[in-house]
Amino acid sequence: MDFFKFDQLITPKILSIIYLLLVIFCIVMAVKTGGTNGIQMICWIIAAIVMRVPFEFVMVTFKNNEYLRRICEEMEEKKAE
Repeated sequence: MDFFKFDQLITPKILSIIYLLLVIFCIVMAVKTGGTNGIQMICWIIAAIVMRVPFEFVMVTFKNNEYLRRICEEMEEKKAE
């Protein structure tokens, strides 16, 4: 029952899925508008790249938490020895 202890976080997985859907949307829109207007196609590609930045900020926070947990567990193991 790690779910109720918050040992396994679901937010990073949800964010990854949302980001994947947004990138797919941007690619579809780039292909759709690429035949009519090249500038719009480039803008959709740039939008896919720019959208990654806020997702990375949030994911870095979760990764830092994961790494700190590992460090804490290793320190507790060393104390137990």
